[in-house]
Amino acid sequence: MKWKVLASEYLHKEPWLTIRKDKYELPVGQVVPSFYVQECPDWVNAFALPKDNRVVMVKQYAMALNDIKTTLLYLHTSYKDLLKIVSPLDDLLLS
Repeated sequence: MKWKVLASEYLHKEPWLTIRKDKYELPVGQVVPSFYVQECPDWVNAFALPKDNRVVMVKQYAMALNDIKTTLLYLHTSYKDLLKIVSPLDDLLLS
């Protein structure tokens, strides 16, 4: 029961953000004229978890929401770049 793509157009296409607008027909025949999709390269999110298992949070300004929000303190990066960071840390933590 897949959605049938009727049309697709890119609204913004950059390496760091790609947005497209799709038009779909649902299996029941209903048409969704504007379905927005954010395309992303593969990535990983990594966050610190201390020995006491408390999750580290941070208050930060969210420009899109024009408000301060509490979120995980995390690193958003590619898996390849994460290995460059984690591998040396493993050596330190396991010694």
